[in-house]
Amino acid sequence: MINPFENVHGHRNETTCAYALTNIYPMENHPFKVKDDEDMAALVESIRQYGVLNPIIVRKRQTGGGYEIVSGHRRYEACKRLNKFDIPVIVRDLTDEEAILTMVDANLQRERILPSEKAFAYKMKMDVLRHQGSSCQDGTKRSDETLAESTDDSARQIQRYIRLTYLIPELLKMVDEGIVPLTAGVNYSYMRQFEQLSVWMMLMDKSMSITTDKTEEMKNASKTKELNEEDIRGYFKCNATESKEKAPKKQSVKFAFDEISDFFTDMKPKEVKDKIIEILFAWYDSQKNQIVDENGGESY
Repeated sequence: MINPFENVHGHRNETTCAYALTNIYPMENHPFKVKDDEDMAALVESIRQYGVLNPIIVRKRQTGGGYEIVSGHRRYEACKRLNKFDIPVIVRDLTDEEAILTMVDANLQRERILPSEKAFAYKMKMDVLRHQGSSCQDGTKRSDETLAESTDDSARQIQRYIRLTYLIPELLKMVDEGIVPLTAGVNYSYMRQFEQLSVWMMLMDKSMSITTDKTEEMKNASKTKELNEEDIRGYFKCNATESKEKAPKKQSVKFAFDEISDFFTDMKPKEVKDKIIEILFAWYDSQKNQIVDENGGESY
């Protein structure tokens, strides 16, 4: 242990030290993903050059020994990739609720956050605030209003994000990838899981699409009855053009009159056209007769 101290920044029993990575574990149900992207690559390179400038925050695990990461999962992962032995940590004596609040507040400051990450982070913090009594009936603010004061999202928008936690994983992934708009995702979240599965299967079919207005209609319909696959299909439109037989494109062969005038002297264009058609019919008959002769009198 290096430089232990207590009560730093108002936190009780807080110490700073360096712990082996093998003695540290990610927080259970941590909603923020550690992505293998450009930001991670930049963090790895920064730690390679300068080390970990800001210690991660951990707390003692309740079972199994070791320490649980409260804030700093990306720094922890970067150190693992660099095969570092230990990492500087701040050890805090935190309850489950305090750990959740610390984790959420630290990660919501990041520039790039997926909708699913916000959804589960907001839900976790809202549950804590409700448990702490922030949504009481004595004139105090609702939990979502309290949460909105510490974020860039309104109370209404926070509720919309939390609705995404009711999506099946397949649809939630589509929201993260930008395939499904946030508003449509919220509408789907009110539907039953088997209905959502049908929606996902149709969204996977590239020939099908649906407007946001239709997702609202479908959500309202789901409130009154269970929607089967055919019901849901009715809200989609078919974009497939390949499934429809295209009318054959008319083809034409054009000649400038002076290109063929030597073959039809003293004839007007209309007479030339009629003569060409007559010649073609005669050529066609001769070709057909030739096939009959070659096949012993049978044509195919």
